[in-house]
Amino acid sequence: MKRCFKHFTALSVIASLTLATLDSKLVQRSGELPARQLPEALQINKAPNSPTISPKAYRRLVEIANLKHAIEQVQNLAHESKDIDAKHLLKQAAKTVEEVRFAAKAKTLTAGQVEHALSHIDQAYEKLEKKCKHKKSLCTSLLESLLSLKRELQKSTDIILAEFTSLNAALSCTERTLISSLPVTICESGAYCIAQDLCLPLTASAAITVEADNVDIDLGNHVITVDPSTAGIAASDVCNLRIHNGTIRSLSPAAAPTSVGLLLVNVTHGSYEQIVFVDTSSGATFANCSDQSFSNCQMNLTGDSPYAVGIGGQSSMGLTVDNCLFNQIAATSPNAFAVCVQACNDVAVQNCKFLNPAGNYTSIALAATTNVEISDCTIVGSNTGGQSAAISLNSATNVAIQYCELLNCSDIGLQALSYQNLVVENCAFTATSNNNLSLVQLGGNTSMEAATDAIVRNCTFSCPQAANEFDNVGLLGVQGALFENCLFDSNPSGTNMYTPANFHVADDYAGNACSGIKLLHSILRSDAANHILVDSPNVGINMNAAITIDNCLIDSALLSGVALNFANTCTVKNCDSTNNGNSGISLSGGSQGCMLLNNSCVHNQGDGIQVDATSTNNSALKNRCSNNGGNGINNEGGATNQFFENSACSNGTSPNCSGIPTALVRAPGSPPVTGGNTCCP
Repeated sequence: MKRCFKHFTALSVIASLTLATLDSKLVQRSGELPARQLPEALQINKAPNSPTISPKAYRRLVEIANLKHAIEQVQNLAHESKDIDAKHLLKQAAKTVEEVRFAAKAKTLTAGQVEHALSHIDQAYEKLEKKCKHKKSLCTSLLESLLSLKRELQKSTDIILAEFTSLNAALSCTERTLISSLPVTICESGAYCIAQDLCLPLTASAAITVEADNVDIDLGNHVITVDPSTAGIAASDVCNLRIHNGTIRSLSPAAAPTSVGLLLVNVTHGSYEQIVFVDTSSGATFANCSDQSFSNCQMNLTGDSPYAVGIGGQSSMGLTVDNCLFNQIAATSPNAFAVCVQACNDVAVQNCKFLNPAGNYTSIALAATTNVEISDCTIVGSNTGGQSAAISLNSATNVAIQYCELLNCSDIGLQALSYQNLVVENCAFTATSNNNLSLVQLGGNTSMEAATDAIVRNCTFSCPQAANEFDNVGLLGVQGALFENCLFDSNPSGTNMYTPANFHVADDYAGNACSGIKLLHSILRSDAANHILVDSPNVGINMNAAITIDNCLIDSALLSGVALNFANTCTVKNCDSTNNGNSGISLSGGSQGCMLLNNSCVHNQGDGIQVDATSTNNSALKNRCSNNGGNGINNEGGATNQFFENSACSNGTSPNCSGIPTALVRAPGSPPVTGGNTCCP
């Protein structure tokens, strides 16, 4: 597969935006804070820090994890259920409770949200109970799962809401300390506020520096304006920090990597709500933090920095980005990122919108990160300047992407170079006509890192005016992937140098072949060069193996509906391959050990099934080939290819069966032959 991707290196980006800034301006790794010239700072002695997780916060995280487990049980039952109505009721109940869980992670949960979810579960239970009167075998496990989900929801949210109530009561005092000028250092716990717009036109470490635990800063819907090389608010080695309701902006579009709205290091339990970031190089950067949440924030970063990041950080645990708008994140060169995370654990990005990209832009970039949830997000018009991706994964583990829209992608939509345990569900991908790469690329990392165990289900991949070399979905050296209930609807025509496909399975740059790939219950349509292509164009040393294509509808490819080229032990079964410009199914390039079972190949312009002279030791059983322009079955590979109980009639080229031993050929109405193929004269 032809590819020339520029591989994202999150470490260098985050290092330039976070660690270099922190080392030089806020934290010296010797442990001492640099001296500051703050003539009007609040110099109040600070109590010793204790940036460890509090018992209440720990209990909240435990309850969120318990709630996730209950949701997953219902989701699994929904997936396994054969009843459409029951499947829908369970999925909707799980999704409603999932929204509650996300709100709890973002620290925005309300009692009203909980009541809505409980009501939704009750309604689902009542409908399912009525249905079970007629289908008792359906009842027990499904109803018990809903009751368990309700119990867990009530228990968990009671504890979580109690913590939130206590927190809000502690910080809702009427006597806040007024911040009237900048720069300022907060050295004492308490509630602070801003009563007017403030400006710091001079270069400084930060406009506001936080050095105390338990601090709440209400920006009062006002604006903090800082020099283009200065941080808005910086915090280091503190616990329980809340900043909300205001705008942090640069005097002019910033070029310096030290221009950042929020600069966070070793912060435990941070909450940042309803903050607008304007023209800084970065909105917020963090390192060595835990339990950070951003909700209802907005990023408008049109700076001149070589790297622009909305929210970025590394070496942290627990990040939630909820209901945020990333609007026009721009950099001069080489990359801009809305959310960029390196070496983190437990990351959730939900209900966010990523709009108006500029330059070489990636909406969500994750490297060496574990336990990730991306849900209910909309990414529009991504990657306008180069070979990047809307969502980029590199060395990511346990990633779930659900209910997202990646629209008008002019480069790759989802690029997962190396990963373990990736789930993509209920997502829609669309591409523009100038995207000559793909909507989804799994694998292909030149560093030999593994791409293993992916599930992609209930997704659509569409490009009605695809570029000639566009692969709708491309897999390079992937080990284990399931695509199920998906729609592939693109029409790349190919060139003399490159043949694309709606679903393309290939080796990677190191020659590692794909294996254990399954494409099930899916539809592939529009006039793509091939709909399903398995080949090895990069190195061609190892054959792609153990590829299963089952129960798919394949229609109107320019060439073959299914093309297995240099493939080993692949299975195509229970598929309809129709109206293709060449063969319904073709084996070529030395393919061997492949099985074609119970397929229907009709109305193709070429052969129904075609096996070239280099492909041997393949089998075809119970396939139906009729009304094709060529032979029904055309075997050029010799006697090692076995054909049993197939039928071929009403095809355009005589004989209907070519290359099948005479002893295994019978005409309709003639005496049966064990294992014989019915071939019309």
